[in-house]
Amino acid sequence: DYGEPRSYFAKPVAPKSNWTWAFNSNKAFQFFLGTMVEDFEGGNLYSKNDISGMTNRIKSRIDQLHQYNSDAEIIYMIVPSVLTTYPELAPDFLTKGTGQTRLDQVTEGIKKSGATVIDLRSTFNIHKNDEMPLYYKLDSHWADYGAYLGYKELFEHISKKFPEAAPRNIDEFKWTADHYISADACLYLDIPQEKVKEYAYYREFNFEAPENILSVPRYRGMQLIYNDLTTEEKIFKTNRSELPSCVVYRDSYCAGIYDILPERMDTTHYIGMWNYTWQKDLMQREKPDYVIYLIAEWNMDEVVHN
Repeated sequence: DYGEPRSYFAKPVAPKSNWTWAFNSNKAFQFFLGTMVEDFEGGNLYSKNDISGMTNRIKSRIDQLHQYNSDAEIIYMIVPSVLTTYPELAPDFLTKGTGQTRLDQVTEGIKKSGATVIDLRSTFNIHKNDEMPLYYKLDSHWADYGAYLGYKELFEHISKKFPEAAPRNIDEFKWTADHYISADACLYLDIPQEKVKEYAYYREFNFEAPENILSVPRYRGMQLIYNDLTTEEKIFKTNRSELPSCVVYRDSYCAGIYDILPERMDTTHYIGMWNYTWQKDLMQREKPDYVIYLIAEWNMDEVVHN
């Protein structure tokens, strides 16, 4: 239910940028960023040197971590694009590639390094037709339910070493369905955000959580876009020594689990959003149990080259 129909003249605000081209499926309404298309069509594979360089760099970082914490682990959670999960919604003028994808390449290369990959493709395929959506229709990010499923997979893995870090059940959260103000589709197409709303589910804690985590809102007044405060470097402590510590490298997809991730950790150090620089001194000082990379599929260059 999207309410009364409205018409707007839309134009890309930066037409030379690959980020700004939005596609509207002719099968069901869905917003796509242009930067997702090359992965879908499969003509942009990495070279063998790219992948081997990435693998060797990750191996070196694991070796560094083990000097300070012998059980430390690097985890990569690469969130599949909406076109990967819903290829059937692609416009007719796009052709899905066959064979190996860049996500396949990166996943295999990371595994060879000894790091862990949380591959969400299978989980998302299982849940793609659930009542609550995995992705927003008017935004390039995953929705709160998709982010919850990613959180669940991540902490099911972590809880094998740290049982107290098991993920919260879905009914431990409050899910509020409503029409919310939209986000980057409108920004990129210069449509008034306040005039276009999306029916979505907003997730909140349904239990007592640390106040320092609750103090930073994920979104701007429950709008479907991350709050600027979540982009900054931030350390959360819950003072629960039975839980692990982590350092998190992230892009804007982290907004979906910005609060629920540190609630399952003793210490969470969020590196500033979009900063992927490896900080050896920080690792030596903090000795984290986990270094987590949370990055969207269409942002994999940051994994391969940084």
